[in-house]
Amino acid sequence: MMLRKLLSGIDRSVYENVVITMRPAGFIGRELEKNGVPVIELTSDKNASVFKIFVQLVRVLGRERPQIVQTWLYHSDLLGTVAAKLLRVPLIVWNVRCAELDAADHPRSLFWIIKVLAYISRIPNAIIVNSKAGMTVHKKLGYKAKKWVLIPNGFEMENFSPSDGHYKEMRRKIGLSEKAVIIGLVARYHPMKDHKTFLEAAGILRNSCPDVHYFLIGSGVEPENEELMLEINRLRLRDHIHLLGEVENVTDVVRSLDIAVSSSYSEGFSNVVGEAMACGVPCAVTDVGDSGTIVGNTGAVVPPRNPRAMADAWSRILKMTRNERKALGASARSRIVDQYSLKHVIECYEDLYREIGPTQEIQKNVLCK
Repeated sequence: MMLRKLLSGIDRSVYENVVITMRPAGFIGRELEKNGVPVIELTSDKNASVFKIFVQLVRVLGRERPQIVQTWLYHSDLLGTVAAKLLRVPLIVWNVRCAELDAADHPRSLFWIIKVLAYISRIPNAIIVNSKAGMTVHKKLGYKAKKWVLIPNGFEMENFSPSDGHYKEMRRKIGLSEKAVIIGLVARYHPMKDHKTFLEAAGILRNSCPDVHYFLIGSGVEPENEELMLEINRLRLRDHIHLLGEVENVTDVVRSLDIAVSSSYSEGFSNVVGEAMACGVPCAVTDVGDSGTIVGNTGAVVPPRNPRAMADAWSRILKMTRNERKALGASARSRIVDQYSLKHVIECYEDLYREIGPTQEIQKNVLCK
């Protein structure tokens, strides 16, 4: 999402952008193309070999002849750097979007890749991180950047605002009372997002707040997910949990929430939290990555993997009147406006590009993801 937002606002009189993706481009790819950004999908085969992907990447970079290759996430950092060096691309920038990673939830090969990246981390002209936590973690992993650059995620405030209309409409769609209280989690189904903690907190809260409903939104969060359904049934939450799966306009759903949640045990900078705050929704988040810093005193911050603490945080917010919750949400929105505007974030990227490679000509910027 941050890649899409960056390319929607960057100065196209100076930077010509092309996105290369090693996976099917999906919704974000379609949005980029609508905005006039070419998206090159190296393969639609999820089982394609790394060698095949690398060969295709070299061919595409050779054809595009960029001045900057900016890679996003670990696999892109490795393949993009090797390909860019082979083709003598003048400037390489890595974009690190993660903080802590639990070895139990990721293939061993990923950690070998991270070790290799730490060894070659002096190659890129700069390494961008979107969180202080991400920088700290990667320094401990052995990354030695020529230049560290902290650029947080930014938000298009004109696209996010509180909406009583969406608040009421979503309840009608689901068949709930307009006064129904809804707590929501927007996250793909992945161990790191810790849906288990969210569900256990809901199970705890059910005893004191039996009328609360819960929205789960994201890839893999569907009735066909047997593992998820087993947990919901075990906690006797079936009548309270609404599995919405992937939603094209997530913002409309977020606007309908009374509390937005991030239950992750690892994050860098959470887009979901920032967007919910921009919509005027109070947030309850785990204290991982920069989530606590983003929320500040406009919501609740609790330890990760602690369902009781999460349920207590929800209870404190729900004890407020609707107007008190709206006032808390207004404070959250003001915090995003003041500290995380997209305009400022885009300017930070452009300042970096000028600093590492000033030019009077249009620069072709290839972003590998």
